Amino acid sequence: MIPIIGLLVLSCADRDMTRESTRMQFFDIAHLIDSLPASRSLNVLKTIMVDGVQEEKRLAGYDFHRDIEGFENYTINKPALYDKYEVDSIMDDNGALSTLVYTGLDEDLKVQKMEVTYDGSSPRSISLKLKTDSFLEDVEMDIQWNINTDYQVVKREKRIFGKEHQHEIRVTVQS
Repeated sequence: MIPIIGLLVLSCADRDMTRESTRMQFFDIAHLIDSLPASRSLNVLKTIMVDGVQEEKRLAGYDFHRDIEGFENYTINKPALYDKYEVDSIMDDNGALSTLVYTGLDEDLKVQKMEVTYDGSSPRSISLKLKTDSFLEDVEMDIQWNINTDYQVVKREKRIFGKEHQHEIRVTVQS
């Protein structure tokens, strides 16, 4: 009789844990990118700066979507990561979600911080702080993506056997 009660308790606990884990979900940047129109050939101003030297070009028919597809690599919406981030939500005056902030609890995580700002129920901007360390170099990247207008990537490389480099790319949609 006692083994049966124990089995029932364990099966109920297991079902509750499964239900809880399926409810837990983080913002899915890959889903957002997949939901955008695939071909977004736009007129843009692209600015590139490498170690303080800047170059600008106006480009017509630029495939903006191809650029942002790379941001899919920074999704944290994976069950293995749910306990690796602290989640804070900020509400506006009406009680609607304004900002979600995911802060990494482990300094070895590639995505150290993700901040998603909403306009109503739609994401308006995404900010990412990324970090990768190896025995030869440390790389930090900041990405600011304003969904319909522009993105900026700032990458800093600190190499053990060389000087520090900074690269910046900004792509702004022109009307």
